[in-house]
Amino acid sequence: MTGTGLFDSERGALHKAPRQRRSADTVKRIQDALLEIIASEGYAAANTNRIAQKARVNIASLYQYFPNRHAIAMSLFEQTAAELAQMVHRQMLDSMTEPLQTVLPRLFEQLLSFMERKQAALLNLVEQVPELRESAQPMSLENLVRDISRTFLEMHLGRRSAKEIESKLFFVQTAGMALVRRYVRDRPANIGRERFVAELSALLVGYLTAPPLTRARRRGNLPA
Repeated sequence: MTGTGLFDSERGALHKAPRQRRSADTVKRIQDALLEIIASEGYAAANTNRIAQKARVNIASLYQYFPNRHAIAMSLFEQTAAELAQMVHRQMLDSMTEPLQTVLPRLFEQLLSFMERKQAALLNLVEQVPELRESAQPMSLENLVRDISRTFLEMHLGRRSAKEIESKLFFVQTAGMALVRRYVRDRPANIGRERFVAELSALLVGYLTAPPLTRARRRGNLPA
């Protein structure tokens, strides 16, 4: 009599789990191999044969997961960007009732730490792989957390118009992420990490809490 039902399902799950772990391990080795080659030899040297050799997998195994090196780069960027977006989303969701002066320094500290750890995947990869730049845009942090960021600003800014919220969102995301990326990339010797986080937070808190612009102020005719 052959086994059926629950026991067959459990055996199937037990066989499936190790295969999934092996698959995940192989994918990670391939992705890490691409990063290592780019760091030491440049993207031009990162053909699929070279990547497979570095990852210690045969080329047939690599092609089971990725059709070409661009697909490897894209998968790595998407995975890392999604991890970052989840971290920012969780931080904003947990901080809806806290003051901006408390939330923003903590958020930028975590964002900076993540970007530093994942610089190769989030910054260097896009710079090294021209084909990735356009396709990576929809996966940018600004796009991935736009909805939660809008809700976050609505909670903290009170009765502001939808148009003003959208304007604030655009400037905060664009300026904030540009400065974080620039700091991680350039590491200015005269600006320590603590000072960078404090000044960036103060800059954006000041902008977000400033009174709405009147028509005259928008024309530059009156002081604030």
